[in-house]
Amino acid sequence: VLRAGAGIYYNVVVAQTHNTFLRGNGVDVVSVNVTPTTAGAPAFTRGKAQPPTGVSVVSDVRVMDDDFEDLQVASWFTTWDQELVKDLAVSLTYQGNKTSNLPVALNENLRQVGVLPDGRRQWSTANRPDPRFGNIFVSTSLGEQRYDGFVGTLTKRYSSGYSAQLSYHLSKTRGTAFVNDFTGFGVFTSPSDPLDVSADDGPSDFDMRHRFSATAVWEPSIASATGVTGALVNGWKLSSRVIVSDGFRFNATTGQDSNGDTVFNDRPSGQSYNSFTLPRYATFDLRLDRSVAIGDRRLEFIVEGFNLTNRLNPTNVNRTWG
Repeated sequence: VLRAGAGIYYNVVVAQTHNTFLRGNGVDVVSVNVTPTTAGAPAFTRGKAQPPTGVSVVSDVRVMDDDFEDLQVASWFTTWDQELVKDLAVSLTYQGNKTSNLPVALNENLRQVGVLPDGRRQWSTANRPDPRFGNIFVSTSLGEQRYDGFVGTLTKRYSSGYSAQLSYHLSKTRGTAFVNDFTGFGVFTSPSDPLDVSADDGPSDFDMRHRFSATAVWEPSIASATGVTGALVNGWKLSSRVIVSDGFRFNATTGQDSNGDTVFNDRPSGQSYNSFTLPRYATFDLRLDRSVAIGDRRLEFIVEGFNLTNRLNPTNVNRTWG
């Protein structure tokens, strides 16, 4: 059996995000950091606070680009299913998608003052293009990502007391965007170069090249066993699962503002975006259960074990270099 399909999907930035932009114009909402002892600091109030007197009030601004567009996903797949012998089938699937108009925030109120030794541009907050404000983050829909994946599955359908499935997933995800939240889709995230999203072109945060999984279920049944022997031998179910996969990609940063753009997302010299990978993940799980009939009801006993090899599977690491 050969199947295929394609579609185009759209998503919108939630209303709360638009509200943030409406309030983040540097006029209606002004952000000033002062301590109670700072000269001119306002007194605490439950109402609207007056700006501090004698303090230069310069606030950051967040706005949407005039040409901002809702994100779009084009997706396609093709699958081939084939029975090899009775109760044994193979399935091969290719799936791809391309996401366009992913949001990123560019800082348009900085002044370039030079170039770092490794070629990256250097910025300054002195003599800003618009001195009325601090950073002016303009959220644009310039980001994009591309996913290509292959999945091969071998399935033994349940018969003769057991079933099993083997699956292998090979994929690649790459782009220039930061899909690091599921409401704004990265609308508040800035690239390492404040005006060049291509500086962070690289593997996606969700890029995982290889993943293998195997599951099996065994229910032994001996028809000749009756009475007490049959009650002890039959009715058991043993389930197992094995998963081995590459780790997700991650981006290493210096923890410093090396290029002077006021955003602490600079990488070590010579390192590209998401050039590091978390350790490989592997686990072996087992479950044994027994169902016992008591009148018209059934009582089930379950024993489960997870990661029986007691392998350490880190899900995160310190991402600051040095």
